Amino acid sequence: MIESCVKFEDLTQIKKKLYFEVPWSDVEKELNRVYENLKKTAKIKGFRQGKIPRAILETYYKDHAENDAAANIIAKQYQETMDGKKLRPAGYPNVDHKGFTKDATFSFNVTVEIEPVVEPRDYIGLELEKADPEVTEEAVDKKIEKLRHFYSFMEVVSDERGIQKGDFTAIQFEGKLDGQAVKEMTSDNYFLEIGSGQFIDEFENNLTGMKKDETRIFKMTFPADYHAEHIAGKEVEFSVTLKDLKIRKLPELDENFIKNFEHINSMEELRTSLRKELTAEFDAKSKSDLREQMIEKLIANNALEIPSAMLEHQVDQMVLEATSRWKANGLPNERAKAMAESMRVNMRDDAEKVVKAGMILKAIAAKEDIKVEESEIEERIKSIAGYYAQDYEEIRKKFENANMLDGMENEILTKKVIDFLESKSVITVVKKEIAV
Repeated sequence: MIESCVKFEDLTQIKKKLYFEVPWSDVEKELNRVYENLKKTAKIKGFRQGKIPRAILETYYKDHAENDAAANIIAKQYQETMDGKKLRPAGYPNVDHKGFTKDATFSFNVTVEIEPVVEPRDYIGLELEKADPEVTEEAVDKKIEKLRHFYSFMEVVSDERGIQKGDFTAIQFEGKLDGQAVKEMTSDNYFLEIGSGQFIDEFENNLTGMKKDETRIFKMTFPADYHAEHIAGKEVEFSVTLKDLKIRKLPELDENFIKNFEHINSMEELRTSLRKELTAEFDAKSKSDLREQMIEKLIANNALEIPSAMLEHQVDQMVLEATSRWKANGLPNERAKAMAESMRVNMRDDAEKVVKAGMILKAIAAKEDIKVEESEIEERIKSIAGYYAQDYEEIRKKFENANMLDGMENEILTKKVIDFLESKSVITVVKKEIAV
């Protein structure tokens, strides 16, 4: 069977259409091969396995055999053509054919997106701005206030006072849609901070002034863009009972407060420690922001069309990560999935940026001959093994079994390219106050 691609069409920079014509003689050879294999396995009553005549096989298996033969021919011709043209598909191809007609040429076409060939440009001498942290006394004060909230305690509110913003409540509630209870809108004991944004504002506003053991019944309409589609834009009737009401009490800044911190003996020592901590945090953010600037400029300097399959794969990964985060925050599995899925459309821009950045950085690595040595992977695994106090070989095997070594290599490569680009950039350092 010779290559039968008769036309190659560039639909876009990355989308190609291949037209094929396979002579009947080659089709016939493939059909004969398929029927020979089928003869060995087919079971038809009245015939010995392996001895079934071709005509009988065609009676029972004609469609099956022709589909197999067509699939084999298409796969072989498509792969040989792609290899010959040194093209890497970025997803599954779309195949169009009308099947076989005896003694006639078998025609089909394949539409496929390919990984673009990136020729990186304008990546040396990037003009970037890097923030140099300046820790003010106000920033330290705000940090201390956050620590007071962290070490705060709850105090029961007197029966005379109703719910106010900032209160902590335990509520029992049930939401009904068209008279039927909605599972995700029902709880026997839900911990809610009023004003936290856990629930939509209208719900929390309806609780204002409630006292312990009081029950309120009210109706509210959910926003049209609410993440749960079966509730979005619908009116839900709620019955809410206040089971408990507490207020947050902040500790005094005295010696008892200082006892919360190891190796800290005075407020001045605490402030010094917080200054160092804030500086380290801002340094990390400054580096992250510098990288983000770099990526934005690289994308702006290197126009790319990316395959839809690569984009959708990245969006899928981001949805999975968001689902995991929501679950880690205590949301039920189904609600976590629903919230993550509701963000899918809004993730596309970020996903596109991630894919483009990855392609450009890999292209720069290839052009500048930046590689990851095996010793660097070993050092990374040793570091992980040391952190978890586990054997090197055991950790490496876990990474290999989970197919995570490629990801580790890509992470190391990305950092090396970023470091290279930073060393070749024109960086202006700007003093900035730390925002807490």
